[in-house]
Amino acid sequence: MKRLAILGSTGSIGQSTLSIVEQFPDRYSVAALAAGRNLDEALAQAVRWRPRVVSLATEELAGELTKRLAQAGVTGIEVVYGAAGTVACSTLPEADFVVSAIVGVAGLEATHAAIPLDYRRGSLLNTRRFEGAAGGLPADVSLVGFDGCT
Repeated sequence: MKRLAILGSTGSIGQSTLSIVEQFPDRYSVAALAAGRNLDEALAQAVRWRPRVVSLATEELAGELTKRLAQAGVTGIEVVYGAAGTVACSTLPEADFVVSAIVGVAGLEATHAAIPLDYRRGSLLNTRRFEGAAGGLPADVSLVGFDGCT
């Protein structure tokens, strides 16, 4: 079972990745989600996937998610926020893979923080546009290995 940390879980690539997890529950699970500002989708994903960590963009959103999770009776999820929260998701020791699907430089710090860990666990999944699909992943996600192969 490979455990994923998904940075940008509420965007199209993040949701496509969760669709793959849903199709192959014997192969993949969700360890962490970084959801930005989409509180309602972050709540739905946290309830559905029960990750160990969820990160939102701001302290206020994180507080609201914590409150809503408690109201839903969901426990055991650490809610964090900001760039530090996204880094916490990307460097979570339990994660075997990181899917970096945050647009632009917003996800750069967290993706960069995950790179040294790649030598000890799986590989880093990084978004980029290309023709065709790699390994059953959505067509706009590729597996990036440190040997230069994709």
